[in-house]
Amino acid sequence: KPKKTLSFRGHQIHIPRHMRLPRMEPHMLFDMKRLCILNDMETEAFGALRDQGVMPNKETLDKLDSILPMEMAQEKKRLLSLGFPILTKRDYFRFIRGLATKGRENLDDVAAEMGMSMEIVKPYAARFWEEGERLLGPKEWERVQRQIVKGSENLKQQHVLTQQLKEFMAEYENPRDEMVFGRGTEMYGEMDRSLIYSTNKHGYGNWDAIRRDILKDDKLVFNHTLQAITEREMTKRVDYRLKGIERDLNNARAAKKKSDFEAHLNMVKIHEEVARRANSTKTELAASKNPLNLDPMLFGKVNDMQAAQAKQEALWKSELEKINKAVELQMGRAEEARAAILRGDTNVNLQSISLKLGKSDLGTESA
Repeated sequence: KPKKTLSFRGHQIHIPRHMRLPRMEPHMLFDMKRLCILNDMETEAFGALRDQGVMPNKETLDKLDSILPMEMAQEKKRLLSLGFPILTKRDYFRFIRGLATKGRENLDDVAAEMGMSMEIVKPYAARFWEEGERLLGPKEWERVQRQIVKGSENLKQQHVLTQQLKEFMAEYENPRDEMVFGRGTEMYGEMDRSLIYSTNKHGYGNWDAIRRDILKDDKLVFNHTLQAITEREMTKRVDYRLKGIERDLNNARAAKKKSDFEAHLNMVKIHEEVARRANSTKTELAASKNPLNLDPMLFGKVNDMQAAQAKQEALWKSELEKINKAVELQMGRAEEARAAILRGDTNVNLQSISLKLGKSDLGTESA
């Protein structure tokens, strides 16, 4: 709390208003230790001026920001500009609660929780994370960090529950009227369906919006228990149903995983059987090529002999085809000569008829 006067060597020294330190508390994030040191130095400077009888008049002091040396005066001014004197203790508690419930990345929601603009909340959050441990003190920093970490874990859990709820709702074409739970569905089914449906619509934790939906639900007009339900009771009931949904989804995933594993095992067995049969067929084919189970080297020589014999047979067949063509050619010439004799031709060339193979009969390649 700022003081109007300070004691120096038994004398009360009046400090001008604009040179006094503002009211400072740890949550305002002032560097109070350094500012107090500078303030004490300024007080001593005022005392020295008083002792020397050279204290400036009021008009002169009103024009000065500080009577400290220039560097110290600038340091004091800078340190004062880094604090947030407009933030009350209640604002600080709301800030911590906002970080815990909304997340440190969602500063817009934190600002809405505090009822302040982003122009104030954003620089305050930056200084809080940069200098908070030093300025708040180890004990207070540890306390708020526990609260924020716990809130962050709750946010992660809420995200998981929200995703599971969406997965559960996707199983129904009309979830508001078709949802089925485990125990208590017959007695509390309509109430639970309305709660879960509204929770999925507005998000876990938005109990005011969920309550408004419930009050507008035509099917629950005469459900006085739900019409008068408190936020705590609502949270407890939704948590109960969400745990049941989580259990059912986990069981369904486990059953599907088991089914997929069994299908995988069946496919492995099928592949092994196909491979076994393929190997068996390969062995049988290899045995059919060497039915007498001869020595591999001897069996190879036999194969070489068979290949040579097949080649020789192909050569003989080619030569036989050439001879047949030559015979057909000479038979044709003989038939032509016979027809010429019968016609009484005078010039009949009988010398062209010969069974000797030559270039003129079989061509250059055959000769």
